[in-house]
Amino acid sequence: MSTLRLLAQSLVKDFFEVDCPSISQSANVSKLISLLQTSESYEALVTNGYPPRLVTVRDVLKVTHPERTSVSKIAFSPSGITPNAPLYDASLKLVHNRVRILPVVENESIVGVVRQTTILEKMVDCEDLEECTAEKLMVENPVTMDRDASIGVIRSIMLKNGISHIPVVDKEGKLGGIVTAKDVVWNFIKPSEGQTVGVRRGETIRTRDMSMRGLIDTNPLYVTRRTSILDVIREMSTLKMGYCLVVEKQKPIGIITPRDILSLLTQFEPKVQIPVYVVGFKDFDKDLVQSAARKIDRVASRVLKYHPDLQEIVVDGRVKARRGEERRFEIKARAFMPSNMISITVEGWSLPTLFDEVSERLDAALRQSKGKRKTKRSDSG
Repeated sequence: MSTLRLLAQSLVKDFFEVDCPSISQSANVSKLISLLQTSESYEALVTNGYPPRLVTVRDVLKVTHPERTSVSKIAFSPSGITPNAPLYDASLKLVHNRVRILPVVENESIVGVVRQTTILEKMVDCEDLEECTAEKLMVENPVTMDRDASIGVIRSIMLKNGISHIPVVDKEGKLGGIVTAKDVVWNFIKPSEGQTVGVRRGETIRTRDMSMRGLIDTNPLYVTRRTSILDVIREMSTLKMGYCLVVEKQKPIGIITPRDILSLLTQFEPKVQIPVYVVGFKDFDKDLVQSAARKIDRVASRVLKYHPDLQEIVVDGRVKARRGEERRFEIKARAFMPSNMISITVEGWSLPTLFDEVSERLDAALRQSKGKRKTKRSDSG
C-alpha cells in the first residue's frame, strides 16, 4: 500500500491540536485583526455558540469599518470533523470549505482543530509523491497585477476571485513579487490602535487609491513546472508559506496552494456510484476538467444520504464570450431525480473559480430542496 494512501486512511485523532486562536463572536473586527497579527494566524475559532464557526483573513477583506463590525457578521460555519474520521475526509472538508483549519468536534463540543500545515508536514514522508510534478497540481494562469495597482483594486480582485495571493509582474509579464491577503489586511484595514492622527476611529485609512508597491514581497517562493511536489511541500512547510508559484522564463504560469496538495488525499475517498457526466469541455485542460468531475463526485456523495433517488448529474460548459485572449465561460449543472430536476448556471472568466462555485451552489440547492420536501410533508399532515 502506498504511503500516501496510508496517510489518507489515518485517523484525525492522531493529528488534531488543542491550541488555536479564538475570539468571541461579539468582539469587533479590530480586535480580531490584532489577534491574527499577534498569533501570526490566518484564521481563528469563534466562541459562544454551536455549530463551530471560523473567521479568516479573507473574510476581513470584506470589512470597511472594523471597529463597528462584530466578528459574528463575517464568521461562517464549516463542516466539522470527528476525531475518528479518516484524514482523507478532513482533507476533503478543508478543500471544500476553502479553509486552513477545521474544527474537531466530539459530543457537540470543540476538542481541537486539524491544520492543513500539519497534514502537509506528514506528506513530506510520502515517497510516492516523488514522481508528481508541480505542473500536475498547479492552477494555471493565476491572476496577476501590475506593481502600480492600487491597494483597493487588489482587495477587490481578491474578493471577486476568492483568492489570497496575487503575483506582481512587470510590463513584460515577468515576476516581480507577490501580495497576499494578509498584507492587504494588515495595511489596508487597520485595528483601532493602529489608526493615525486625523483618521476617525475604526474606519479604513484612506489608502484604497495608494499603490501596493510597499506591500510587495519581492522574494516570493517559486519553482519550475518540473519540480517534484515533495520539494514543493518541503519548501512550503519550511518557509511557512501558503503558496508556491510556478515560473517559466521568469513569468508566473501557475500557483499551488496547500488546498491543491491536500486534494491528493481526497482521491482515497470511497467512490460514489452516481453517474457524473462533464461534457462540452472538448478543448479545455483535461486535468482541470477531471478535477471538476471529482468535485461534482463529492457533491453527489454528500447528498446521497438525503437524496437517495438521485440518478445522475450532468455538467455542461461552453465559452460564451471572448475578450482578447480571455474567455468568459458558462457552466450549467443539472441534477436529475425521478420527480425533480435541479439546475444551476454560473458565468465568469476564471474556470477554476467557476468549478468551485458550481459545486458549492449545486450542493446548497440539493440541500435546500431536501428542506422544502420535508416542509411539504409536515404541512400536509
